[in-house]
Amino acid sequence: MHDTFVRIWQRAPSYDPGQARPFVWAYSILRGASVDKLRRKGRQKRGAGLAFESISGREIDAAGSSGVIHREVS
Repeated sequence: MHDTFVRIWQRAPSYDPGQARPFVWAYSILRGASVDKLRRKGRQKRGAGLAFESISGREIDAAGSSGVIHREVS
């Protein structure tokens, strides 16, 4: 979790309000970090297949809470 906040902080200068709302932008960084972590775990467990379901920013905005993130990264 700490690593994700560091990534968000480091990438803050690249945030473009015209592209996405802050929450959606931060979520995309969180999602990328989570996928990277799962891929690393998958490499450690040879033969482990990983499947990821994509969630759009609209779905996150519609949810209105971080429950969507917790459900997806848990």
